[in-house]
Amino acid sequence: MKLACSKVENRQEVAELLTERSFTGARPKKKDAPIAKFTGPGILGNYNYGGFDGKDRTIKAADTTIFFDIPDNLPKQPGENSTFLWISRSIWLMTQAARWGQIHKFPKNAEKLAQKGWRTDLYREIASEMGIKCPKDDYKVELPEVFIDKKGFDPSDPMGYLNSFAIRANAPTRFFMS
Repeated sequence: MKLACSKVENRQEVAELLTERSFTGARPKKKDAPIAKFTGPGILGNYNYGGFDGKDRTIKAADTTIFFDIPDNLPKQPGENSTFLWISRSIWLMTQAARWGQIHKFPKNAEKLAQKGWRTDLYREIASEMGIKCPKDDYKVELPEVFIDKKGFDPSDPMGYLNSFAIRANAPTRFFMS
């Protein structure tokens, strides 16, 4: 199933549509700035995943935003599409929210929260009615090549993953006195 949003030639229009006020309410401060200033980088494939420390970490990649079909150059499970609600991905998102200070700490009941919020049973039921195949499992280990920082994620050890990052909001700081 190849969706129109996934086609490279449609990416500029998709970026502009998703920036419309009805979707995001976001508008560039400068009137002459392109409407897709906020959505364009990720959708068009020119994304700066840094910036928080003043360093430019811009990458050029056609697959920075995946709408449905996972590109052949990325690992995937049988029947997997980008919209499948992996419980393990929900747990990964919680590690990122904790990493960047969006939540105070990683929740002790993360798995229960993920299962409550990401209803794979409902997704599979609806996908089946649409003729869309789905993975049989709800959890998967994410291989390093899936991530921009090349650090894999094992959902059985979210705290180990979270604590492996030196760069994060509120990271422990060490002071040495001479």
